[in-house]
Amino acid sequence: MVGLPEPAGRRRFIGVDQTGAALRGGRSAKPLPWVSLAWDGAWTLSAATSAGPRLADALTPAAFGGVDGDTAVIVDAVLGLPASAWPRTGEAPGGAGLRALWGQAAAWPDGFGRAAAMAFLGRFDPGDDGLRAHDRRAGALSVFRGVPFQRQVAAGTYRVWRDLGAHGGDWAWVWGLDAPDPSRAVLAEGWPSLGWRRVLGQPVRRPEALPDLLAAAGVRCDGASAAVLVASPDHADAAAAALLGAWTQAHRGWTGPEGAAPGEGGLLGLDVDAPPIVR
Repeated sequence: MVGLPEPAGRRRFIGVDQTGAALRGGRSAKPLPWVSLAWDGAWTLSAATSAGPRLADALTPAAFGGVDGDTAVIVDAVLGLPASAWPRTGEAPGGAGLRALWGQAAAWPDGFGRAAAMAFLGRFDPGDDGLRAHDRRAGALSVFRGVPFQRQVAAGTYRVWRDLGAHGGDWAWVWGLDAPDPSRAVLAEGWPSLGWRRVLGQPVRRPEALPDLLAAAGVRCDGASAAVLVASPDHADAAAAALLGAWTQAHRGWTGPEGAAPGEGGLLGLDVDAPPIVR
């Protein structure tokens, strides 16, 4: 099947590309690039408004114009911990335990940035490979490891947790950790790299080709949004995350992820066997 089918479920997908970049000496965080993919008789992707590219100061419903049971928010951030790390948190593995950690992140005194993230998350490092089951399947590195690229993943995750703890995260249920709740938005972990590979059929990120790929898949995108996607790799990654959410819903729905230990969460698209939306 080429293209995204009409949704049998949620009709609005918010893709958010994490950033752990700190501003003002770590006292604030860089705004989050995001896009909206919505069905209104056809799929439309929007990355811009009349004021410019879509940016969120924090991960909150208000930043996205409100969310409800028709919304899925796909974030490029870790939503869960390895089973071996949970004993170090003092919390029970699962959604309630993760929300407690969000609150701890919001109260962490070191502000934003990589150093703060590693200090906060390092308290939970289990001392083994630090991987969840789906991290191993996907060939990912651990959020606890301090190699340069992975420090950015840790910083972005910590920033998202701080936002959710500071502004309240009960507006959504977390896929892979909470019981499904059709009355609320769903918050799910989705890697843009999987969106590019599995949904768009591209082995690497190609922002310059994204408007044409969307058109080939029957997804509408206005000129201002197309220009943002080409100019901003972060918005292009947010689009890949939103597409991953819609594609995953179409092919497997929102049942729990396969092979996850309690508290590890899930990774959208990893257990989907379906073709890309473009050929």
